[in-house]
Amino acid sequence: MRKTGKPFKTTVNEMLRKGFAAPAERPKFVVESMSLGLPPGMSYDNIHVLLEQLDELESK
Repeated sequence: MRKTGKPFKTTVNEMLRKGFAAPAERPKFVVESMSLGLPPGMSYDNIHVLLEQLDELESK
C-alpha cells in the first residue's frame, strides 16, 4: 500500500479478486472417520441409554 499509494480497501479487494480467480490446485479435503472408543454393543444413537451403560461400567 505504501509503494502503490492505494487505499487499504482497494488493496484488500484486489487481493481477494486475485485469490478467487486463482485455480484451486489443492487436493480435495477429506475427513477420515475414526473409532471413538465405545465398547462393543454401545451406540451414540441414544445418549441417555449410553450414559446409563457407561455408569454401569464405571461402578463395576
